[in-house]
Amino acid sequence: MFIRPRVSVSGLRAATALWSLFVAGVASAQLEPVPVRNPLMVIQADPDKPGDKVGAKAVDVQVRIVGQLAETRMTLTFGNPHARALAGDLYLPLPEQATVSGYALDVAGHMVDGVVVEKHEARRIFEREIRKGIDPGLVEWTKGNVFRTRVFPIPANGTRTIMVRFVAPLSGNGASAFYDLPLSFPDPVDFALRVEVRTGGEKPVASGKGPIQLAFSEAMVAETTLKGVPVVQALRVELPGVNKQPVQVETDPDGVRWFVIQDSVAVPAVDVPAPKRVRIVWDASLSREKADIKAELALVERLLGERFADAEVEIVVLRHQTEAPKRFARGDGPKALAFLRALHYDGGTQLAALAPSSSYSDPADLQLIFSDGLSTYGDEDPGALGMPTWTLSSSTSAAHDALSHLARQNGGAYFNLTRVSPDAVVKAVGRPVFSLLSAKVVGGKADALVPNGTEPVTGTSLVAGMLAGDSATIEVSWGVPGQAPSVTRTYEVLASTSKPGEIISRAWAERTLSGLMASPVKNAAAITALGKVHGIVTPGTSLLVLETLDQYLEYAVRPPATLTDMRKDWEAEMKARDGALEVAVRDRLTEVAAMWAQEVAWYNQKFSYPENFRYGSDEKKKMGAMESASGRASAPRADMVMQDAPSPEPEAKEADDAAPAKSADKDSNAKNDDGGDGGGISLRPWTPDTPYLRALKAASATERLQVYLTQRAEFGTAPSFFLDVSDWYRGEKDDAM
Repeated sequence: MFIRPRVSVSGLRAATALWSLFVAGVASAQLEPVPVRNPLMVIQADPDKPGDKVGAKAVDVQVRIVGQLAETRMTLTFGNPHARALAGDLYLPLPEQATVSGYALDVAGHMVDGVVVEKHEARRIFEREIRKGIDPGLVEWTKGNVFRTRVFPIPANGTRTIMVRFVAPLSGNGASAFYDLPLSFPDPVDFALRVEVRTGGEKPVASGKGPIQLAFSEAMVAETTLKGVPVVQALRVELPGVNKQPVQVETDPDGVRWFVIQDSVAVPAVDVPAPKRVRIVWDASLSREKADIKAELALVERLLGERFADAEVEIVVLRHQTEAPKRFARGDGPKALAFLRALHYDGGTQLAALAPSSSYSDPADLQLIFSDGLSTYGDEDPGALGMPTWTLSSSTSAAHDALSHLARQNGGAYFNLTRVSPDAVVKAVGRPVFSLLSAKVVGGKADALVPNGTEPVTGTSLVAGMLAGDSATIEVSWGVPGQAPSVTRTYEVLASTSKPGEIISRAWAERTLSGLMASPVKNAAAITALGKVHGIVTPGTSLLVLETLDQYLEYAVRPPATLTDMRKDWEAEMKARDGALEVAVRDRLTEVAAMWAQEVAWYNQKFSYPENFRYGSDEKKKMGAMESASGRASAPRADMVMQDAPSPEPEAKEADDAAPAKSADKDSNAKNDDGGDGGGISLRPWTPDTPYLRALKAASATERLQVYLTQRAEFGTAPSFFLDVSDWYRGEKDDAM
């Protein structure tokens, strides 16, 4: 089946990757971190000069680490060497458990922060301003935990500055935590980096081959500045002994105290019988073409050789629907791998197609699903799959929440292969899922604990909540669901240890959002409210940057706190508007009350009429004239004598008179249908003369698929390619494509 795929970063014309960043996510002693691949800032280059670059001129990174959480603030200045203004697109793929909490653009030489607005309203404002020739800034949530924003204008021979801020957990190995910042600026840039650490561990240590050399002071701060040099380095900051202080407390600007508990527990080894039959679901949609397929195949090879050597293997290829299962006998691992290597990646994804059906045999002993979790066609939730299921993804842009939810509700766990080592996956797959079972308050006052259910241990466990008193005692338990806890620990949370900040509250918001995203439609209102309260991007909220006070007033959007004077002017104007509206409403109510009193007085008035008085047509005309002159129309008085309604017969006659004309039209249409000379418009099918269609037309039926894949590789970025090819296949009656 040919499904038009979602647009990818690689599909933008003359795109130039400019920057990279990010913090690796959660891992643990048994789940060692692997490097996170770089997100991209993409600029549309001048089409007349496709070889020219639009590059980053300056990069400023500010990092604050609280416990095992990091807030990264990256400010980038882009230079435009062209003689006209350009547009760009910033794509920021984030690992799971990361959330965008800030965004700003330079406006008239000053950085202006985005404000949280409900997504549909932000989009309406954005499009309305676009039509005025003004381009505000907008950051929206997209599938796959990818955030994007359009950057326009980047002035001719000028610069534009963007700031993005996000919060994410650190990676770890049980003894230490790690902040990873992969940087890739091959052209000279002005670079600045500041890292501030607030933990109870030892002095941090920086590593990574490259120009950045960090040395931390006794105050746990490290800074460096570079001028006009390329910066290509996988920077890592290690925080030894961070688990010695697993509890952190912060007070947000509203005076609310938030706490986080981050701790690691050893997963006990459990012997389980080897599975007799294993099912592998392989997502072969077009979006998966950008995944690390080589690494996934290497993992499958290890699993088939080390864990499932004596098992029958069943492979199900998933696109918009599932293909018939392909079965391999025991010991046929090489044949199964050869089958996977030969697959082509095309079409869309429908996770709901995994729901049990007659095309499947009996449930396997366990199931592995390799997918990015991005349903681009049909339904998303397959529901209960009837067998223990593990989900795995190597895509930098994946629906982590959806994959995690799918695995949890089917008794398994989700592995993000960009952060989890193959050794850890091989050891964990097919074994009882060791999980965080519960977190509860056993002393003091605390509210809103997350998570509020079981959660597989795929790294350092995180529990967060709101401290409602001076202290609280939290009990956290781990074990296998359905069994008694095997590990229980208690943690003391003290208000006296609190420091100002919003990192913990945003981490709490991200974990709460993750839970709500299991049922996004049902929880839509709660998701939107969460984003508005905590200032984060969600499926229901966006970050919007406007330029002038008039814009903020027109749309009743409160300016950011950083625009102090503008916010004061906005609040004064809105207060004046509210006052004027209150006066207008009061005056209108007074006017309506007076009119009502006048009406009541009229009804209470007594009238005398001559004997045998009848209200006739002359009086009615006079009354109508009086009402027209006064601009009012009222219902007839109860004491008026009404004339009978007119007969509908003339209307019926008129309809009968019109019937011959309709009959004539029908006869005329019949004549035209029979090939008469009636007028009409004939549209010819669109038959574009393009290289890819010429190649497809020249190919035999057996060659078409390979020809299509070859042409897609060359012309797939053209906006018309998929539409043209889809129409052509339809004309060839090839509904499957």
